[in-house]
Amino acid sequence: MTTTDDDAYHGGKREGAGRINLARIDNDGSRIRKNRADLLEVDINFRKVKLKREMDDSRRNAGDLIPYDEVKREFAEYVSIVEVGLETLPDRVARDTGLSGEIIVVLKLSIDRIRRDLHARLAETFGNP
Repeated sequence: MTTTDDDAYHGGKREGAGRINLARIDNDGSRIRKNRADLLEVDINFRKVKLKREMDDSRRNAGDLIPYDEVKREFAEYVSIVEVGLETLPDRVARDTGLSGEIIVVLKLSIDRIRRDLHARLAETFGNP
């Protein structure tokens, strides 16, 4: 009995023989072992994801875990409040204290540096928006 490419495509089965020609797949069975290893790896990864999801759900239900998107949204609100405060601070200081323009310029430069540091740290923590 000879094996053709068509036979290999259909699992190596021939009419009447009822056998799979494993020699066509690989003489040493390495492809079969690789396929089994790949399936095992997929199964392990699936179980890891499932377990992580179950643990996250359990923590969330217990109140121990806040969803990432919710944390990011809350931080965005806090940063917005700080941004408004920093943006208006030089004008309020100038108006309330009567300080010279030179001091206000130094204050604005300091605020800009604080703002850059804040954005860099948030980008490091949450990624770029």
